[in-house]
Amino acid sequence: MSEFQDAYMRIEGGGSIRGVAAELQIPYSTLRDNYARWKEDNSGSLVIDHVPKKEQSLDDILAEKRSATQRMYDHMRAIKRIKVRVPVETGQAYGLLMFGDPHLDTNGCDFVRLEEDLGLLGNGVFGLNIGDITNNWVGRLVAQYANQKTTRSEAMQLMEWFIKRDGWLAHIAGNHDLWNYGTEVLAQLVKGQNVIFAENSCARLALVGGGVTCRIHARHEFKGNSQYNTAFGSVKAAYFGDDDHILVMGHKHVSGETAVYHDKTEVLSRCIALGTYKVFDPYAETGGFRKSNYAPSMLAIVQPQRQNQNGFVRIFDDPQEGNDYLQFLRK
Repeated sequence: MSEFQDAYMRIEGGGSIRGVAAELQIPYSTLRDNYARWKEDNSGSLVIDHVPKKEQSLDDILAEKRSATQRMYDHMRAIKRIKVRVPVETGQAYGLLMFGDPHLDTNGCDFVRLEEDLGLLGNGVFGLNIGDITNNWVGRLVAQYANQKTTRSEAMQLMEWFIKRDGWLAHIAGNHDLWNYGTEVLAQLVKGQNVIFAENSCARLALVGGGVTCRIHARHEFKGNSQYNTAFGSVKAAYFGDDDHILVMGHKHVSGETAVYHDKTEVLSRCIALGTYKVFDPYAETGGFRKSNYAPSMLAIVQPQRQNQNGFVRIFDDPQEGNDYLQFLRK
């Protein structure tokens, strides 16, 4: 018989555990725990050990959801305009070399022009890649690998060679970059680098340097087409309220540049469409598309001394010529 049998009987007869414990001078917690075990042993029912649930509790689920929501809001607020401090002295000019769609693994990629442009990074020139680094074929388009000499493994090597170098400011994810596990691959390649990776295909930047701020809206594609203006997508964005100094896009493999003046803010927006380094394109040839890929890259020069003037940002569709002008300004 249990040493607490008398206590159990008193509790069964209507006494409280605390009252019986005090009356018999038994520690309350000792009587409580022993009585619970005695009840289980004498219940006549199965006694099943507690099995923890594999799912989270409702409280944990809600806490996790709240935390995730807060992270998303913090991220969304931050990317509305990312401030970038450009390491140049007050009044000193600098350049932003904007690379159109590289498509490094395509047979028709112009590596001569590409390497010339990559060689300009540094000495006050910072790079912005508008996206589609490789073909990264997906779905039924995977069959296109039969028509290119570069394998997927080789394409990965080219991608790493292209990205892992000094001078980059930002990489914008293109539609080809988003396919398969492209964004995860790019995120790993830029890891540890002091560079922006816009996995949502868009970056709003505020370049602070030389004593001035230059606003940029870079997007793989702005919506809108026109047979009269190859840069219409970025022009449309400027007309509908974006008074950034530079609005730049790629994607369509055509080049163009248009200026839009905002009378309310007195800002002159340079609206740009970058071409592609894919200079030989059987798809475009077969489709009879209009050839307008005259500038796979363009160099924008920011001149702080001409702030609030038309020459604050100058665009060169020949980056080599533009760099000569920039280095002259920086002397």
